[in-house]
Amino acid sequence: MSLFVNIAIAAVLSGKVLAGGAPVPGVSVSDGVSIVLTAEDGSYRIESEKEEGFVFISVPSGYRPEGKDKLLPAFWHPLDPDPTRDEVHDFHLTRENQDRCRILLVSDIHLTGADFKPDLETFRKTAAPAIRKYARKAAKEGPVYTFNLGDLTHERYWYQFNYGLPEAVRELRIAKFPGLMYSVAGNHDNDCASRADDTDRFAEHNYRDLLGPMCYSVNIAGTHWIFADDTIYENAPGINKAPAVGSAGSLSYSRGFTPGRMEWIRKDLETLPDGTEVFLCTHCPVLNDNASGCSIPPEQVDSLYKWTRRFGGMGLFCGHMHRLQFLEGAPSRPGLRQLIVPAFSGNMWESAPNRLLGVDGEDAGWVVATVGTGRDISLEYRTILYGEKWLRAYDMNSVRDYYLSDPEIARQLETYPQRADFRKSEYGNRILINCWWLRPGDKVEVLENGKSLKVKKVKDEDPLFNVSYYVAAFQGKHPIAPPQKKVANRHMFAVRASSDDSPVVIRVVSSDGAVLHEETFNRPAVFSPSMK
Repeated sequence: MSLFVNIAIAAVLSGKVLAGGAPVPGVSVSDGVSIVLTAEDGSYRIESEKEEGFVFISVPSGYRPEGKDKLLPAFWHPLDPDPTRDEVHDFHLTRENQDRCRILLVSDIHLTGADFKPDLETFRKTAAPAIRKYARKAAKEGPVYTFNLGDLTHERYWYQFNYGLPEAVRELRIAKFPGLMYSVAGNHDNDCASRADDTDRFAEHNYRDLLGPMCYSVNIAGTHWIFADDTIYENAPGINKAPAVGSAGSLSYSRGFTPGRMEWIRKDLETLPDGTEVFLCTHCPVLNDNASGCSIPPEQVDSLYKWTRRFGGMGLFCGHMHRLQFLEGAPSRPGLRQLIVPAFSGNMWESAPNRLLGVDGEDAGWVVATVGTGRDISLEYRTILYGEKWLRAYDMNSVRDYYLSDPEIARQLETYPQRADFRKSEYGNRILINCWWLRPGDKVEVLENGKSLKVKKVKDEDPLFNVSYYVAAFQGKHPIAPPQKKVANRHMFAVRASSDDSPVVIRVVSSDGAVLHEETFNRPAVFSPSMK
């Protein structure tokens, strides 16, 4: 029998949080497991086994962390892998007026360096200049931050084109992408060459080295933002339709938080006073519109609901789906409110001639959240090509004529009859309105000659996205052909006009009757893949 017992010896992590050389008390400091608050002299002390590999702070409101450069904020330090070695790390902040701050929520940039699609060209010449121009103008009124909601890259192409996270981060720096940029990992930001006893942790190594902790929080203008990785990378063995070069598996993953991340979120929320406005940023959605209402394990959603009731709920921001959609957790989980941010890359830059269409036909862009001291959060959507844009309307007479005249569409519909057939006479004199910026409680109204028409919400395809992407995929013009199923988006509305040439006025109206947006749709209107 051994006379010795193995006892884990924790290292001591210590240091100070300072702003202009002065101590900042009450700041949360964490090693990813424990959370402590800085003392009056700005000091902290954590006994840590360094499981997560970092020490980091929750940046307090009214301060900005000194950047590693103009892009990445320095709110974290990597730790020495020796679990017994004590370490000292200071954090330096700068005071900032946060009476009005804009947060640019960007998701699914998907830079790949692939030789078969113009992702880098479109990013450099069109997308990056658009968001940079907006940020420059917004910065005249207050601080601007960017929140990257994951899938900065696509691991399928890391080894095929030697283009991974380091190259993508360098691309953002060269493009002067607006920052400081806080990030959360996406499923495609994992190393597909990884297979280990803990594949999820091992596959995160590039992300950790470049962008820091997988779970942390930030305070801006009195609002509290948690960033948490909710993809568990498995890379299980199996047959992939198009095996990725350099991959050790099938690129598979599951949605949800690891137990350690759930526990850290709980501890982080416990540090906040009642009534704090709280937001959670993830890559995969937390909620969905299926029977369970959950995109991650329901018990995790129930815990999030339970922990945030004293705040009046929590706002959820995510990406992953390449579409724009608002969802609420009611009735079983009231107070959980989710916005799925559409992909900055549209459908990974692959539609044509407009490279910036999402899978629901919405124009690619970013969401702007405006926060400030004593100010309610407000949201708006900015498209890369057209600025603020709420919707796209289709004159279905023109769509029908286009579908009837295109032999490739005829072959597509013959092969895949489940797709929407806009050649049918039932679409005559109809107008389809793809209104993507429609919040819960808002409604679409249509007037013809001053008279209200009956508007019906429908689950139908977006014809522009079909002719811009699926028809080309059907012709074999994409290396990875998508399934040719009907894509019914969540924000399509139909109305029938009295004639084939009458203009209509389209309005988005709030629940209290305020007109939020109004535009005139003149008919007949041309339909083509190059339409705006």
